[in-house]
Amino acid sequence: MKKKQQFRRGGVSMFLVAVSCAFVSLVVASFMKIMIRDNQNASNQDLSQSAYDSAQAGVEDAKRLLSKYNASCSGGATSPDCIKMADAINSGSCNTLVAANLVTATNGEVKIRTSKTSSTTSNDDQLDQAYTCVKIKRNTADFIGGINAGESKMIPLNGTSSFNRVRISWHSKKNLANKNNPAINLLEIPRLGNNYSLPSAKDWNNNTNRPALLKAQFIGASGNNLSELDTPFFGDANGLNEQLYYPVKDSGRRITTLPAKRRTGDSGSTSDFTPVTCSQNLATSIYACEIIVNIGDIPANLEKTYLRLTPFYTDTDFKVELLHDRSGRIDFNGVQPKVDSTGRANNKFRRVESRLEYETSSLSVPQFALQMEGNAGVCKNFTVSQLNNKDVTTNCEIP
Repeated sequence: MKKKQQFRRGGVSMFLVAVSCAFVSLVVASFMKIMIRDNQNASNQDLSQSAYDSAQAGVEDAKRLLSKYNASCSGGATSPDCIKMADAINSGSCNTLVAANLVTATNGEVKIRTSKTSSTTSNDDQLDQAYTCVKIKRNTADFIGGINAGESKMIPLNGTSSFNRVRISWHSKKNLANKNNPAINLLEIPRLGNNYSLPSAKDWNNNTNRPALLKAQFIGASGNNLSELDTPFFGDANGLNEQLYYPVKDSGRRITTLPAKRRTGDSGSTSDFTPVTCSQNLATSIYACEIIVNIGDIPANLEKTYLRLTPFYTDTDFKVELLHDRSGRIDFNGVQPKVDSTGRANNKFRRVESRLEYETSSLSVPQFALQMEGNAGVCKNFTVSQLNNKDVTTNCEIP
């Protein structure tokens, strides 16, 4: 009887040990599964980032090609190299950089190397990075970008053919203060005239998703220096000027014409708003506000016409398009080329699209001469290069 009881006790112990081992094995297997999954995710993320870096390398090489083309082939140069580069850029094919003799391809792709030395070759081979396709579109249908509140962006209005209108769109979903609410809070048409007042920045931004008040300055010159900005612009009766676009609910404008040309020495400033009817919901729209501006006929390939955009109260994304009332939309001529690049790392691919900007005009247009905020004072120090350092006073005292 005693032996039987001892046997039962031993059987219970063996059962508990077996159950415990099974439980421990299950826990270990679960942790192993989690570790393997996390390792795979980390590896995939690393390869994805490497593929993205490869695509960005293609963009950088595209920048080199466009920079070389703009520097060597401006003014309609027709050398064999310029013709080859132009044909490659305009081909729209994946081997644009190879066709322009900028890089060399292996099996249809350009390998990414960190160095030409043999010591890094094995590491480069292990990463197995390359870009497989780079396309360049030099002439684009629009100019896109983003501007911080109070800052400005100068946009060359250089079309592939003549245009007489400019369409400006602004305030996208990225500018929403509340990303989960696409509804836009707009004002009624403000009281116009010389005696108007603007809301404070706090009052403006307390209203959900309200678009920026946008200032548009159209600048034109017929020569190669800043003094030419005051000269008549191709005899256009409307001239080039500036407007303030105020976003409103309804009864605003969709199309507007610039006032008479202003020149240095003219008294007064922009003293009125142009109310622009904006969408009250961005659920189905890319941009909330849109205005078409009649500016008079601008010849093709003119590098002396600019649009300066300045948003107030809030940051804004924007899009600018050139139009003609008879021929429709006009492409920008090399102002903001588009690069479509596909990169690879092992078996992972990433594709990126980038916009590039090049300023090739001989006319240098400054952003501004002086900018202040609030009641800040102005302090200026002047130095003359012929003076010794000991003779120069660099401290500015404000009374």
